[in-house]
Amino acid sequence: MKPSGIEWLGDMPEHWEVMVIKRFSTLHRGHDLTDAERTDGTYPVVTSSGINGTHGSFMAFGPGVVTGRYGSTGKLFYIEDNFWPHNTSLYVSNFHGNNVRFVWYSLQTVDFAAHSAKAAVPGIDRNDIHVLPVVVPPKDEQATIVAFLESELAKLDTLTTEAQLAIDLLQERRTALISAAVTGQIDVRCVLQ
Repeated sequence: MKPSGIEWLGDMPEHWEVMVIKRFSTLHRGHDLTDAERTDGTYPVVTSSGINGTHGSFMAFGPGVVTGRYGSTGKLFYIEDNFWPHNTSLYVSNFHGNNVRFVWYSLQTVDFAAHSAKAAVPGIDRNDIHVLPVVVPPKDEQATIVAFLESELAKLDTLTTEAQLAIDLLQERRTALISAAVTGQIDVRCVLQ
């Protein structure tokens, strides 16, 4: 291990390197597209809040990574196919040979909100993000990290779904219990004695 030079991170593996985001994954402002300009098509239009309809042409090749520039800042979207990044978003225009999924996961650790301009509608300037440091493993190790994350996150997603089903069931039981108690369906006099 060696010092990363990044206070919050501490030490990192000897063979990893620290670089600014611009050298790891270059962000670019999305492209204008009014409702009147939209045509029928299959290419997703990706705004600051995610996919918002489709269009007949694309401006970025998939797979891609997009984040909100205005409005919903900091949420990252992985887009598999060619797409139109809307002007309310920033998208990775150059992955510099890095694993696209690794870039997506890595950028999720960046606190975009902390670098959001304080205005009525919060916004991100890509130049503020480009100078932030990230830790970058070799390309082959990026693929291994992605495989590990996808395996482990799939397990967590399953647990989350199961937990949500249990919460929903408990909420139904709570509602049914209240309804039964206040409508006389349950005689609670003997329970409290």
